[in-house]
Amino acid sequence: MQARTHCRTGFLGTRPPHRRTGLTLLEVMISVSVFVAAMAALAQLVATGQRAATLGRLQTRAVLLAETKMSEILTGFEPMRSGSSQSFTEEADVNWFWTLGVSSTDDSLLLTLELTVYHITNTGRVNSTYTLTRLVRDPGAIAEMVFAAEETAAEDDQ
Repeated sequence: MQARTHCRTGFLGTRPPHRRTGLTLLEVMISVSVFVAAMAALAQLVATGQRAATLGRLQTRAVLLAETKMSEILTGFEPMRSGSSQSFTEEADVNWFWTLGVSSTDDSLLLTLELTVYHITNTGRVNSTYTLTRLVRDPGAIAEMVFAAEETAAEDDQ
């Protein structure tokens, strides 16, 4: 019997198997296409994230502007009457506008204030809006009640 030996030509006289030293063109093309698809998906995610961040920033600004304008209306700095669209006076808020709707409620002493703040892009498209609704005492009805109470008190004194 012959002893099995490993020699330069291979095991039992056969040639060693061919060893690959590189990649085929097909493998390179498949790996490049997988890489390009992954990069396209990541780019789409980045764009979606940027849009969401911009909309979040605009929504936050709208809430702050609405709260500020509502405070100005409630303190009497701005008139409490329904009106057409008005722009904000600050230079940083050039593309921001607001409208106020005043309506009565079932209770004669209350009014509903509905303040809408919106942002218009340079192309004229509205891309953020926020509506703030508050119930407030009707200043006219309160004044009438005070006046009537004073008249009643004056009549009682006589």
